[in-house]
Amino acid sequence: MVLFVGFYVAALLARGMLGFGDVKLALLLGAVLGWFGWDAVGVGLVAGVVLHGLVAVGVLVRTRDPKADVPMGPALIVGAALGVAAATLGVPW
Repeated sequence: MVLFVGFYVAALLARGMLGFGDVKLALLLGAVLGWFGWDAVGVGLVAGVVLHGLVAVGVLVRTRDPKADVPMGPALIVGAALGVAAATLGVPW
């Protein structure tokens, strides 16, 4: 629920730069990551946002278009997978 509220507020403040599909995905991923604990939520969120930032910079360098659409969903899913893997393997943070 925490990820959903955070992404919902960010979508309202960003005015069209963050889609509500990403908000709904954050609700689902937050529920899955929450099952594994707060460490998994933190790792999944940070990894997803950092990965999205790296991809966005790569797209910006390649296309030189500052308004290019870069979907955040795939990066959030990979970040969540990393969070679950870190929680399952017991990686200390």
